[in-house]
Amino acid sequence: MNNGAHKAGYPEVVQNLREVKGIEAIYQMHRNVTSKDSENAPPDYIANFGEDEGCVGNTISVEVSGDAKSYEVRNDRTGAVRKYSVPPNTL
Repeated sequence: MNNGAHKAGYPEVVQNLREVKGIEAIYQMHRNVTSKDSENAPPDYIANFGEDEGCVGNTISVEVSGDAKSYEVRNDRTGAVRKYSVPPNTL
Protein backbone atom coordinates (compact mmCIF):
# COMPACT_ATOMS: atom_id res chain seq x y z
CA MET A 1 0.00 0.00 0.00
CA ASN A 2 1.44 3.32 -1.01
CA ASN A 3 0.75 5.81 1.73
CA GLY A 4 2.25 8.59 3.82
CA ALA A 5 2.56 9.01 7.57
CA HIS A 6 -0.75 10.93 7.72
CA LYS A 7 -2.57 9.76 4.62
CA ALA A 8 -3.92 6.48 3.31
CA GLY A 9 -3.36 3.25 5.16
CA TYR A 10 -6.57 4.02 7.01
CA PRO A 11 -7.63 1.52 9.70
CA GLU A 12 -10.76 0.47 7.80
CA VAL A 13 -8.73 -0.21 4.64
CA VAL A 14 -6.21 -2.34 6.52
CA GLN A 15 -9.05 -4.24 8.22
CA ASN A 16 -10.84 -4.83 4.90
CA LEU A 17 -7.63 -6.15 3.33
CA ARG A 18 -7.11 -8.53 6.26
CA GLU A 19 -10.52 -10.04 5.54
CA VAL A 20 -9.88 -10.71 1.83
CA LYS A 21 -9.35 -14.42 1.27
CA GLY A 22 -6.05 -15.15 -0.42
CA ILE A 23 -4.12 -12.05 0.71
CA GLU A 24 -1.07 -13.41 2.51
CA ALA A 25 0.48 -10.11 3.62
CA ILE A 26 -0.11 -6.37 3.64
CA TYR A 27 2.90 -4.13 3.04
CA GLN A 28 2.92 -0.39 3.74
CA MET A 29 5.38 2.24 2.59
CA HIS A 30 4.85 4.24 5.81
CA ARG A 31 3.41 3.54 9.23
CA ASN A 32 0.24 5.60 9.62
CA VAL A 33 1.15 7.62 12.73
CA THR A 34 -2.49 8.58 13.33
CA SER A 35 -3.54 4.93 13.66
CA LYS A 36 -2.91 2.39 16.40
CA ASP A 37 -0.17 -0.15 15.71
CA SER A 38 -2.88 -2.84 15.48
CA GLU A 39 -4.46 -0.83 12.64
CA ASN A 40 -1.27 -0.84 10.56
CA ALA A 41 0.47 -3.71 8.82
CA PRO A 42 2.86 -5.64 11.09
CA PRO A 43 6.12 -3.70 11.68
CA ASP A 44 8.17 -6.13 9.57
CA TYR A 45 5.98 -5.23 6.58
CA ILE A 46 6.38 -1.45 6.84
CA ALA A 47 9.25 0.23 4.96
CA ASN A 48 9.31 3.47 6.97
CA PHE A 49 8.37 2.93 10.59
CA GLY A 50 9.10 6.34 12.16
CA GLU A 51 7.12 7.90 14.98
CA ASP A 52 6.55 11.02 12.90
CA GLU A 53 6.38 11.93 9.24
CA GLY A 54 10.15 11.85 8.80
CA CYS A 55 11.09 9.42 6.07
CA VAL A 56 14.47 8.00 5.25
CA GLY A 57 13.25 6.72 1.89
CA ASN A 58 13.15 2.99 2.50
CA THR A 59 11.41 1.04 -0.21
CA ILE A 60 9.46 -2.14 -0.75
CA SER A 61 10.37 -3.87 -3.98
CA VAL A 62 8.93 -6.84 -5.82
CA GLU A 63 10.81 -9.20 -8.11
CA VAL A 64 8.77 -11.60 -10.22
CA SER A 65 10.29 -14.89 -11.38
CA GLY A 66 10.82 -15.45 -15.08
CA ASP A 67 7.98 -17.96 -15.25
CA ALA A 68 5.67 -15.61 -13.27
CA LYS A 69 4.82 -18.43 -10.83
CA SER A 70 6.41 -16.78 -7.81
CA TYR A 71 7.66 -13.43 -6.60
CA GLU A 72 9.77 -12.00 -3.82
CA VAL A 73 8.99 -8.93 -1.75
CA ARG A 74 11.87 -7.09 -0.09
CA ASN A 75 11.54 -4.57 2.73
CA ASP A 76 14.55 -2.24 2.44
CA ARG A 77 14.26 -1.16 6.11
CA THR A 78 14.51 -4.66 7.56
CA GLY A 79 16.33 -6.43 4.73
CA ALA A 80 13.71 -9.18 4.92
CA VAL A 81 12.84 -10.97 1.69
CA ARG A 82 9.72 -13.12 1.54
CA LYS A 83 8.86 -15.42 -1.32
CA TYR A 84 5.28 -16.00 -2.44
CA SER A 85 3.79 -18.41 -4.95
CA VAL A 86 1.16 -17.40 -7.45
CA PRO A 87 -1.87 -19.66 -6.96
CA PRO A 88 -2.67 -21.93 -9.92
CA ASN A 89 -5.28 -20.70 -12.39
CA THR A 90 -4.61 -17.01 -11.69
CA LEU A 91 -2.35 -16.28 -14.64
